[in-house]
Amino acid sequence: LHAIVIASFEGEQMLCYEIFCNDNSDMDDILKTVAKPETKTVAFGFMPKDTTDCQCRILENEDQLFVLKDKENMFNSSKMMLPLLSHA
Repeated sequence: LHAIVIASFEGEQMLCYEIFCNDNSDMDDILKTVAKPETKTVAFGFMPKDTTDCQCRILENEDQLFVLKDKENMFNSSKMMLPLLSHA
């Protein structure tokens, strides 16, 4: 599939940190290939282009992002996240 996947597994969940592939690659095919037989759910560590079959939820952790008061806040108008691999 000409893709590189960075993922971890815990029980029935796969945490997919990132997928590096061509723009025309099918993410479902890649995930099905990488998933273990016991994998039931996939959590993304990035914002997929197509979120049609996804459920979004707020991540509760110790990471902080500061947004200036009275300035544009891109998180208010759309569902998005900073990739987990971008965290230092």
